[in-house]
Amino acid sequence: VGTAKGVSVTAADPDNAPFIDIDLIHQPDLMIASADNLCKSTSAVPMQFEHALSQVSFSIKKDPQVTTTVYLDGMNATGHTQAGINYPGNTFEDISTTAAITVSTPESQSFEITTSEKNIADILLFPGTGSDTNAYYFDMHLSDCTASFRLPAEDETWLAGYRYVYNLTVTTSAVITEGNATIEGWTEIEF
Repeated sequence: VGTAKGVSVTAADPDNAPFIDIDLIHQPDLMIASADNLCKSTSAVPMQFEHALSQVSFSIKKDPQVTTTVYLDGMNATGHTQAGINYPGNTFEDISTTAAITVSTPESQSFEITTSEKNIADILLFPGTGSDTNAYYFDMHLSDCTASFRLPAEDETWLAGYRYVYNLTVTTSAVITEGNATIEGWTEIEF
């Protein structure tokens, strides 16, 4: 029971299950576990923790045909940033607040995008499908323009506990994603 880095937990009582309120602006890595039908004992309660969020990662390179110098000056995602988790059941509800999340990039200042691929960002977001209201709108602020795109794609679903890696390429006319994301298991060792 309490609040820390964007996560608030209310206590359970005989009439109500605990409720977890999460704010993604702070980028908390929320892990959840449950243990049902157990009695008080002297031994440890076995619990299997799982990620409640999806991790979305980006790598970027520029097409060799782009002869000008291109810098990434920053990136942000706009979408749902607050929700509650109904526990047990671990379903998100009251996904309501929409705000921009500043996406941390490797350097604190802008950096040059080259023809070599470079991982530029990892962000924790709510799981969901591209066809529902859980989509996020990303803005990449480049040296002479802002490139915008929406994820997940309409035919994609982000699941909790998975990492979705998008490969971006700066071309002479746009920033493009190279197909759907590469999907990886997201283990606790990575964070």
